[in-house]
Amino acid sequence: MSGEMKSCCEAEKCGERNACFERKCVECEIPALERNNYFCGKLMVERDFWCDQNYHIGKQRLHNRAAHGWGTLCGLKVKQHPVEECRDKYVILEPGVAFDCCGREIQLREEVYIALFEKQAEERRHERSGLFVAIRYRECFTEPVQSLFSECGCDDGCEPNRIKEGYEVKILSARELGFEPRAYKSGGDELKAAECKEIHKSVVGKCPECEDKCAKQWVVLASIPGYVPGFKVIDGSAGGPGSGAGTAVIDNYTNRRLVPSTDKLYEIIRCILENGGNGGKGDKGEKGEDGVGLEEGLTYITGISWIHARTMKFSELENTDGRFTLEFSNPVTGVDVNSFFLTIRTKIKHDVSGGAFSFSHDEYLPGNIIEEDNKRISFELDKGLLASLGQYIKTERSIRFGIFVKCDFIIDNNKKAVAGHHIGGRGQSGLRIQNRFDIQGGLFESWITVENE
Repeated sequence: MSGEMKSCCEAEKCGERNACFERKCVECEIPALERNNYFCGKLMVERDFWCDQNYHIGKQRLHNRAAHGWGTLCGLKVKQHPVEECRDKYVILEPGVAFDCCGREIQLREEVYIALFEKQAEERRHERSGLFVAIRYRECFTEPVQSLFSECGCDDGCEPNRIKEGYEVKILSARELGFEPRAYKSGGDELKAAECKEIHKSVVGKCPECEDKCAKQWVVLASIPGYVPGFKVIDGSAGGPGSGAGTAVIDNYTNRRLVPSTDKLYEIIRCILENGGNGGKGDKGEKGEDGVGLEEGLTYITGISWIHARTMKFSELENTDGRFTLEFSNPVTGVDVNSFFLTIRTKIKHDVSGGAFSFSHDEYLPGNIIEEDNKRISFELDKGLLASLGQYIKTERSIRFGIFVKCDFIIDNNKKAVAGHHIGGRGQSGLRIQNRFDIQGGLFESWITVENE
């Protein structure tokens, strides 16, 4: 056996139970899926048993290829030799599982020592692109037994009693692989948004295929960039580029294609959801339609006849005839008792078993809209109500008035809504600071407290 290859097949001696010999290139094409129809008295021959095997094998491989793709599922890590003096001669492959592009399962059940090149060293010395550790599917005929009837008509026919599914591991250059392995590591090979859309569209394209050529069925597990015969091969964590002259570093990630399990995908999704994190800056999107947004030259409320959040005497309210006046920066329309109104906060008492409780309640106040001109507009409380409020204050001692202006419904001459957001009580006037650019509409809200003399 070559010093650079490790395979499941090691012997070819008829009569030895553990002997086996290798099927050099195993068929990749999935057979037509048909199965036996059993009935009483059916004559079963070799063809019928092969049919049943091919049906189940074909179903499984079709599922693997179409639903999962190809690559490593778990394990199959390439690592340095534990003894430093041996690192220029061997690397070690850990157990694991992979699918090849035909959907065939490759299982490695124990560690494998892979010999680095001794022969052809001078030829490989000039291949500076690096080397690749790769694995592929192999089948071995094993347990040779005497055949009662040989197909060739020979009396001493010997046939294998079992077919062992195995592997072949080899260290190859890109030239020997027959293709240049793709880099799957994020970074310089990032996909653009347009490419991602094409991947999505490919779902309705052809099903995944694999050329029926043994050279195309390698699964790359690791690369050893910059390797020269005689170099010591070390783990990536043990050094890295520039870790020292005469060394080459194992890279288990850049050229390794993964087939993540459902469990692994769940862990990744859960990690993203729990930990979040900001992604990198994406490509600039297309310009959208212009929205309302910030606009120049909007109309504002520039004056009010009361002082926001102030406590005033009832006599002051009587002197204004119960009027609350707004002044706008431009003529407006649409002011009525639905867009400009007042509320009063009262307490409602309820007797219940064991005592009584009360809660506050805002009630709308009746009144009229008076337009002094199209820039000065007032809400005037009903005359009879004003007198009743005077009596009410004598009992409750104070009343809280709320003044509201729904500016989305008040329109200026440019057919734009008034910019009426309240500033939250900044300053005595309570008016919003006027900006060059602003947003249409909003709720202007203010309040005062009126108390007894």
